[in-house]
Amino acid sequence: MSTYQEKLKDPRWQKKRLEIIDRDGWKCSVCGDNKNMLAVHHCEYMNGNEPWDYPGGLLVTLCEKCHSKEHSKFLEDEINDFIFQSCGFGILKSDISNLFKVILEQGYGREKLLNLTNNIRDDAIGSGVFRILRMLKKIELYISSNDKTNNEII
Repeated sequence: MSTYQEKLKDPRWQKKRLEIIDRDGWKCSVCGDNKNMLAVHHCEYMNGNEPWDYPGGLLVTLCEKCHSKEHSKFLEDEINDFIFQSCGFGILKSDISNLFKVILEQGYGREKLLNLTNNIRDDAIGSGVFRILRMLKKIELYISSNDKTNNEII
């Protein structure tokens, strides 16, 4: 089974990527940048689809800066949904909010992320803790993919 990063090296994705960039005139669809590295962004993810199996209408060319902003917005929405849903698991919203705020502001790596779980109240034991750990993993992956130059990150 290939990782997502390996799939992005697949010739089928490379072909699709070039088709989308060509369609969008070799510039960022948001800001018009045509000098920096361009990425093809999946506007929506469909479970079970390979990166190259998406219709062109769900793919858009973005510069690195706009692509990073898009993923940042996605993560923020996902965190807000997570906080809302977790309140039913006996997890205090303020605990989760404070936890994520620190994570996002400080750019914590794996070790620090795991240590932060100690800030969760004891009444959060159970399925809620596993949900938090899954969300922390998503944040960890986001931080590591967007800050490869920082040696403290993963």
